[in-house]
Amino acid sequence: MSRHRFFVEPGALSRSTICLRGDLAHRLGHVLRLAPGDLIYLLDGSGCEVTAEVTELQPSLVLARPLGTSFPETEPHTAVTLCPALLPTERFEWVLEKGTELGVSRFLPLVAERNTALPSRDKRANERKRERWQAIVRAAAEQSHRTRLPVVEAPVTLAAALESAATPVIMAWESSTESVARALAPLGGSTDSVTLIVGPEGGFTDQEAAMAERRGVSLVSLGPRVLRAETAAIALATLVLYACGDLESAAPASPR
Repeated sequence: MSRHRFFVEPGALSRSTICLRGDLAHRLGHVLRLAPGDLIYLLDGSGCEVTAEVTELQPSLVLARPLGTSFPETEPHTAVTLCPALLPTERFEWVLEKGTELGVSRFLPLVAERNTALPSRDKRANERKRERWQAIVRAAAEQSHRTRLPVVEAPVTLAAALESAATPVIMAWESSTESVARALAPLGGSTDSVTLIVGPEGGFTDQEAAMAERRGVSLVSLGPRVLRAETAAIALATLVLYACGDLESAAPASPR
């Protein structure tokens, strides 16, 4: 039987009666058709999971009673920031979903020189799109038993991403002859953070690659086969999480 897991606002789980409102209340009562006595599992992004029993359902309000708290070990030890270049809608959303399932902690979309997908000139349209991206990440985090919600930032240029990138920084570049295995060799359980950069369908220009290299970025090849941009993003994230030991079996959740 699948668990119904939901992220809630910080502070919502600290009360003796948990109040769930808005879209979540509608989902619980009208979509999932839960009833009093059903169990739900709630997360506030702090790393804990609260088991709660539904006690009352109203049209726009669901009340639940907390039964216990556990701390599942499902989050990677390494905070991975994935910087994928913007892609056509469905393909970019696929990267967000699968990256979240793997364990990416933060997404920083890029606008590179060869981008065909670009932010809108309408700020409200960009805000709506970012809200949709965050909703996709939320659903994927709930499904994959994450206990912390990855963040999706607003798109930035490559230069801006490099300014704030947590080291080490690894960039996939099809013209590189550097083995990805060699770049990953220093990574391990002591690596706290890493930034991954993947270009658009046309790849990064020589000038962009040179700028990244001047800033100490490792430019790596993902092999002799030509990968689509979304495949390259997920492949690189998988390789890095594996190298950091973050694809090993998690320890059982510890109750408190």
